[in-house]
Amino acid sequence: MSEPELHAASTRLAAQCLSGTLDDLTDAETWLLALEPSDLIRLDDIARTVSWSRPPHLGLGQGWTVGTRVEDYLVVATVASFHRDGYLRERAVRALAGRSAPLATRALMLRTTDHVSEVRTPARQALLARASVTDARDVVGLLLRVSGRAHGGSALSQFLARLESLEGPAFALGLLETTDIRVRRYAYGEVLARGQLEGEDLVFAVEGETDQWSRRLLSQHLVKLDPGRAKDVLLHGRYVEGRLIALFDLPAAVMNQADLERRLLDRSPRVREAAQWRYRQAGHDPASYYRLRWEGDPPDAEAAQVLSGLSETGQRLGIDEALAKSKSSEARVRMAGLQLWPKPGPSKTVLFNLLDDEAPAVVKYVAAELSKDGSVRYSDLNEAASSELPNVRRAAWLVRRGLGSWSRVRGDLEAMQDSDPGLSGLAESDLLKWLQYRAATVYQRPLPSEKAAIEELLASAGLSPETKAQLRFHAGLSKPAPEGPRWWNSS
Repeated sequence: MSEPELHAASTRLAAQCLSGTLDDLTDAETWLLALEPSDLIRLDDIARTVSWSRPPHLGLGQGWTVGTRVEDYLVVATVASFHRDGYLRERAVRALAGRSAPLATRALMLRTTDHVSEVRTPARQALLARASVTDARDVVGLLLRVSGRAHGGSALSQFLARLESLEGPAFALGLLETTDIRVRRYAYGEVLARGQLEGEDLVFAVEGETDQWSRRLLSQHLVKLDPGRAKDVLLHGRYVEGRLIALFDLPAAVMNQADLERRLLDRSPRVREAAQWRYRQAGHDPASYYRLRWEGDPPDAEAAQVLSGLSETGQRLGIDEALAKSKSSEARVRMAGLQLWPKPGPSKTVLFNLLDDEAPAVVKYVAAELSKDGSVRYSDLNEAASSELPNVRRAAWLVRRGLGSWSRVRGDLEAMQDSDPGLSGLAESDLLKWLQYRAATVYQRPLPSEKAAIEELLASAGLSPETKAQLRFHAGLSKPAPEGPRWWNSS
């Protein structure tokens, strides 16, 4: 939740607790129970925030001491435990200590790090008296998040020690069932250190865990315990970090050349890089392997990885090979064919023919290459800019934008009038960005033809008068003639 929402919630909770109906109290209790642990901690902090510009969110302590609502209603005691008045928090803790509801447990946990010992001590005593795995799944998550505060570390240690004394050394296994990532990370560290997660249970956890940090911890532990099983699970598994751990950490005794060559053709660049390093460590040359696979005419599905490997090992294709691959049906193969083109790179004709490519990555690469070609002129893109296909017009705009200086401004103004709302929006955003960050450092004045084109496009551009005035100033255009008669000739 955002901070303004939590500020508003603090004020609303105070009103519900002090003068609300039973339905209001029920709604408040339901809302507090549904809060995420991090939001509950922030709400507790915000409720005690002192500001000279507004009264406390929960009001003055005197308003809470009238009557016995704090003792009679759980939600009132919970919100009262957030109050900045230490006497009221102490009273609320005594009321909460006699209740076993989950909301009472959460509220007591927050008070275990209170700076007032008369509040902190009874809150810890009450919390330790109800320690169980069921409560711990929620409480440990909150305690882990405040463990860096004063008294937070000791509160966490006390609760975990009490939990272990009641449930035994396997208490952490019960914490693995929670959906709270922070709790699972802690629990995995405990069960692995105690040797309570091994064999197929560990393999099941590696393959089923969705948290990347926890999965990495489990994978590293599996490599240490059973390298052979780890190779089967990690080296050819679906997770990139698992394949990386296998390549970097598995001993040479369990790796063979076929395993490494399979990973040399991995879709992930990071995995291919690690496999190339490991392949060299084994005394083989990845560049020779990629060249051999390339000469074997691999299918398009594999050719992209082979071409990427050739590029990563510093090799180039011949012109005929590169031209053939730039016409492939696979976008990744077309891209690799362009990137591996022998120096000085593809000709303008080849690049212009690829401006209508269906793959955005290929078009972006082609546009960048054309922009770097000093022989490309703004007018060379006229045909592409007037195409019926929106993706071709967008490609023409990308090239003109890359030409820089006044070609960029002119291209943005022209593309802003495009029928494709996506292209016109991108062009307007780019023009405003140019005005903010680049206009002041463009020292070259526009050519007469550029100035005339900019002035014509500016007249019909959907820009504010202030933005148009800035563009006129930077382009050196004269101010437009005022509309209507001058004030001194108004008669």
